[in-house]
Amino acid sequence: MPNAKHYNLYDTTAYWVNKLNGVITSSVEKEMRRFDITPSQWTVLVPLYHGKTDTPQKLAKFIGIDKAAVKRTLDRLEKKGFITRRKDEKDSRLSHIDLTEKGQKVVPQLIIAAQKCDSRFLEGLSNEEAFMFKAIINKMLRSREISAFI
Repeated sequence: MPNAKHYNLYDTTAYWVNKLNGVITSSVEKEMRRFDITPSQWTVLVPLYHGKTDTPQKLAKFIGIDKAAVKRTLDRLEKKGFITRRKDEKDSRLSHIDLTEKGQKVVPQLIIAAQKCDSRFLEGLSNEEAFMFKAIINKMLRSREISAFI
């Protein structure tokens, strides 16, 4: 049974994950801000760029967030001119998402910015350690039945 008297904040996973998340998120936000993109918008643009999905429903499933959050993100990206949406020719209830020319041009720059952030945070690790770090995070998320991708 846990003992509150011997509880040490620095022994908790939540403390370290939260601290790391804050530092990484701040760094990624700073890099993406130069392109008028947020980290959540970046997570939508990259799978579109690589042709992993082209509908809001598939996108929500692919990145593991709810459809309402995807819709809000797509609305913002459309206003900024990074994507367009078009109705499905056979089923008007479905829509498809396309990157605009502006979107096609910015995603490679976003990928480079994200890789730069990764490099900064993983520079003290070997390639094997970096892979294992991501694999362990993925395993932890999957064990909690949270969809995650490496």
